[in-house]
Amino acid sequence: AVFGLLGLYSAYLFYTGCGPLLNIPEDKKVVYTIVTLISAAVLYWIVGILVAAVVGIGALGGGVASLGNAASAGDEVTVNIPGVGKIDTGEIEKAAEQAEKMQRGELTAVPAETLKGMLPETIGEFQRTAVSTSALGQAGGGAEGTYTAGDYSFTLKVNDMLALSGLAGMGAAMGIEHSEENADGYERVGTQDGQWRSEKWNNKGNNGSYGIMVSNRFQVEASGNVPSIDVLKAAVARIDAGDLEDLAE
Repeated sequence: AVFGLLGLYSAYLFYTGCGPLLNIPEDKKVVYTIVTLISAAVLYWIVGILVAAVVGIGALGGGVASLGNAASAGDEVTVNIPGVGKIDTGEIEKAAEQAEKMQRGELTAVPAETLKGMLPETIGEFQRTAVSTSALGQAGGGAEGTYTAGDYSFTLKVNDMLALSGLAGMGAAMGIEHSEENADGYERVGTQDGQWRSEKWNNKGNNGSYGIMVSNRFQVEASGNVPSIDVLKAAVARIDAGDLEDLAE
């Protein structure tokens, strides 16, 4: 669901399928996927250059030319490539570097008990009534707390998505954004202040969800039936992003 919101579900399908179909080792699937996606973007870039040379520099040629000039200068740029999207070359490089560190074993999953310790006992008037953890070896893990106050209840999750953090970085690189609003509520997905966020609210049922990604690796999300979306935002804010950033290093 996270990668569906990020606009990377096709990339996720490729990631899950390349192992059994192409015999890619488990510890190299992330790197293989990222390299394939970057190669596809570069291929489109090359085709764009050839087309521009034939039909003249237009909107596509201008975008491709700016990418070519930046690449030769070694700068980080954001360009629009038709059929690929808006790509930040600096974010792609960071995602590739992180995937390489995972392959070399320099990055390891945070123990689920450590994430559990970040869940507060109380959030405003809400009391923590249950807690659970999950571990996927070196692929990641997470902790989830249930908070209740009267008839209202929500869950707060902290997940280490180490195995897929490279793909999350690709989401940041492509600047995925989506917004929809009607009488029943709204849904917003996008990057704000360099941080990916998702927000969804239903007015009729007084329920929704709010989540962020920290360091393109840790997912923090609160969802449930509450008086307002502000309760869920406050719950997410109780997880110290600075502590998660330190764990990512």
